[in-house]
Amino acid sequence: MKSQLCWSSVVIFLGVTSCSKGPEGPKLVPVEGVVTLDGKPLSAADVMFIPNDDTTKGQGGVGRTDASGRFSLQSHDRRQKGAPLGSYRVIINKLVKPDGSDYVPDPNAGPFDTGGFKELLPAAYRDGDTNQSTLTAEVPADGTTTLEFKLNSRAR
Repeated sequence: MKSQLCWSSVVIFLGVTSCSKGPEGPKLVPVEGVVTLDGKPLSAADVMFIPNDDTTKGQGGVGRTDASGRFSLQSHDRRQKGAPLGSYRVIINKLVKPDGSDYVPDPNAGPFDTGGFKELLPAAYRDGDTNQSTLTAEVPADGTTTLEFKLNSRAR
């Protein structure tokens, strides 16, 4: 009987602690925008905000443009809308198939796992690994942030 009571206490404790909320992250501010390439809306492009310095808290945000080039940022786990206040380096990727049609993400495979896809945008917008992206953005505390990224296919 005593061991049953002990195990019951452990089960109740674990149940309570596993359901408790973790620490809250930084406040998120709504961030929306539009991306154009050579003056035309850029659809199916991935937009990523990466914190620029140590004063920007959190992980940034991600989004995908719709047919009109519009996007809104979400947390990396896509559970919350917006991005933390701060300064960001912005990376925009646009993958296409060999015929030029949009790449549609497959949850079971990455775009380069299946082959035949290429990046449409110049490194000045997309190259996150070597920090060549020239795009930046600020997310201020006051209200919704609406941004516009006018990309040029000939950028270096």
